[in-house]
Amino acid sequence: MNIEFEENGYITFSNKLTLEFLDTAREITLDYRNRTINENLIGQPRPFGLMKYWTGLDVASTEYDKLFEFYTSDLMYDIASELLDTDEIYLFNDQIVVKLPNDNFTFDPHSDNGYGPNPRMASEGWYRSITCCWVLDDFTDKNGPIRLLNKKTKEYNTAYSKAGDIIVWDGETLHYSEENKSNKPRRVWLQVYTTRDITVLHSDFKNFYSQRFVKGNNINRLKK
Repeated sequence: MNIEFEENGYITFSNKLTLEFLDTAREITLDYRNRTINENLIGQPRPFGLMKYWTGLDVASTEYDKLFEFYTSDLMYDIASELLDTDEIYLFNDQIVVKLPNDNFTFDPHSDNGYGPNPRMASEGWYRSITCCWVLDDFTDKNGPIRLLNKKTKEYNTAYSKAGDIIVWDGETLHYSEENKSNKPRRVWLQVYTTRDITVLHSDFKNFYSQRFVKGNNINRLKK
C-alpha cells in the first residue's frame, strides 16, 4: 500500500518514462490529434445523466500496437499493483488527450468513475480503478494543467508535472483542466486499470478491455 496515494488520492512519479516511451507516445498522440483536427471533441451526456464527455480516442491501444506494448509493460504493472494493492488487475481503457493551442475545450471537475460504467458500485467499493497519466509535455499555467482535489486537505492542487512524469489518481478523485492558451500542444496519454472486469456493468462499455493484466504475459491483445 502506498500511504501518500491513499491519503491524497493521487501521486506523481517523477521522470519515470524512458526516452523511447516518451518520444513514441508524443509522436502517436500528436498524429492522432492532427488527423482529427476538424472533429468536435465534446460528446453527449452519458446514459446515467452526468456531464458531457470528451469524444477523443478511447481504447487507443487497439489502434496503436506500440501503445498496447506500453500499456501492458512491466513498468505499468508494478505501478498498478502497488497502488491498487493487488495482483488481480484488469485492463479497461487507455485514452489519448491532446489539447492543441486554441482548441477551446476544458474538462469540468469530475471523477473518472463518475463516467461509468457504474458510479454507484464504484463509490461503494465493488471495484476500484486508477488512471495513470503519462505527461508528454511540461504542464504550465497556460497550457491547461491538471488540477486534482487533495483528499486530505480538501483543496485543489495544480500538477506542474514535467514531460516524463506519471501522475496517478484514484478513480474517485475529482480533477479538472482548463483550455490550452499556450502556442504549443499539451499532450497526455491516460491508462486505466481496475480490480475487476467492469465491462460487464453497462452495454456502452462492451468494447473496452476486459482482460486480466498479467506481468510479462500480455503480448496478444484481447480480440473483441
